[in-house]
Amino acid sequence: EECEELCQIMRQGLVKRPTV
Repeated sequence: EECEELCQIMRQGLVKRPTV
């Protein structure tokens, strides 16, 4: 899994994008 910053940002709710 290559989700580190993206995962953290998405978890915080800064980036509202559908996880495809």
